[in-house]
Amino acid sequence: MQYLLCNYNHHFTCTSLIVHGKCMLSHNILIIIIIIHQSCHHTTICCFSAADVVYMRGDEEKKEYVLNDGGCIFYGSQNQIFSRPWNYGQFEKPILDATLLLLQSTENRGDAINVVRTISALVNATDEGGVLIGNWGSTFSDGISPMAWNGSVEILRKFYKTRNSVKYGQCWVFAGVVTTVLRSLGIPCRTISNFSSAHDTDKNVTIDTFVDESFNVLNSLSSDSIW
Repeated sequence: MQYLLCNYNHHFTCTSLIVHGKCMLSHNILIIIIIIHQSCHHTTICCFSAADVVYMRGDEEKKEYVLNDGGCIFYGSQNQIFSRPWNYGQFEKPILDATLLLLQSTENRGDAINVVRTISALVNATDEGGVLIGNWGSTFSDGISPMAWNGSVEILRKFYKTRNSVKYGQCWVFAGVVTTVLRSLGIPCRTISNFSSAHDTDKNVTIDTFVDESFNVLNSLSSDSIW
């Protein structure tokens, strides 16, 4: 099965064409998928077209950030960094179908920023009922440990089949799935790991620590942290 993903303005414009031998081919059927957006009449999303907002000039960059279906993800902590191979699998079945399912929540599909923000929100199950449920604890008996995943494909397959959020993920797993989904749309993307991240819980753009007159930390007054 081969997919040609298009958007629709006044004519058809290629948004993501899966080529270079990586398309899903079965019974020589070409399926044309049309993404309809109403509010954006002149913008398309395709890194292969110079007129598009996510266009990438270099062929090597296109291969790495769109066509490459495998990679390496770093995880751990500042003083103990690990790496693992990751199967992005953006050309596997039914990754594109799962992506289109996620995009049903937004109408402005010709706006690359809107699409990326939508995908970023919906990969996390918090509040949106999205792909993955986060779990930073030590018990995963009712699901799969984040450490057990080595790619995005099985996660997205399970989500698409059940229409339920998958248990469980952590930061690098979310990042790997987002990379897969965006690459399946032809939007250049890569996974970057950041260590010693500041987590601001009260949205004042600072990491606050409160102490008493003896300089004992008052943990009850702030949940901000760096990890």
